[in-house]
Amino acid sequence: MLAITATNQTLVSGYGLSITDKQTPEQAPLVPPAEESDKINGNKKQADNKQAVNSSSKDKESDKTEQSEKKEGPENSELSPAEQRQIQKLASRDREVRAHEQAHLSAAGGLAKGSANFQYVKGPDGKQYAVGGDVTIDASEVAGDPEATLRKASKIRAAALAPAQPSAQDVAVAGRASQMAAEARAQINAEAVQALAESASQNNTRGEAAVKAYQENTEEGQQQPELALYA
Repeated sequence: MLAITATNQTLVSGYGLSITDKQTPEQAPLVPPAEESDKINGNKKQADNKQAVNSSSKDKESDKTEQSEKKEGPENSELSPAEQRQIQKLASRDREVRAHEQAHLSAAGGLAKGSANFQYVKGPDGKQYAVGGDVTIDASEVAGDPEATLRKASKIRAAALAPAQPSAQDVAVAGRASQMAAEARAQINAEAVQALAESASQNNTRGEAAVKAYQENTEEGQQQPELALYA
């Protein structure tokens, strides 16, 4: 970079005259044409040098901007068609995985243990894309409450089959939930039968006691008929 400083120079040209000398128009003080021309050319050169410096500064700034933009690009190179297709597939898979796991979370509600976990891969563009995921839910039975277990199993099954395309693992979880629901129903039915049996036994016991009491009362209250003989 060149630093140019402009200076103003005053050119003075004159002649010393005595009182008796007469000054004619031809003898008037003159500025030589060559010096005047040099002054004009010098100013013009200074202006041209300023423009050249400004242009050089702009060119350097432009070069710096281009270099910065290149550095920000993926590995300072353009992506090939194959890499672009790979990125499109990864982006599509990322959307699919996130929608899949979100469906699990929405259906599971309070049964979900935290948020979804994702497995990522790095694409040709340097970005991370989700290619797999999972949601952990509570699938334990409700101790001592088969009816609550049945409701919970139904919710687990709904959460497992919530995505548009359930995975093999989702289907397996739904199967276990169905089995848990069947066991809960069996326990509910068994408890109902036992309750009926106990109720029937209690009723029989009360019925036998009532019959016995009736018989006892009847025997105690029974009197022999009296015959009245009159003379």
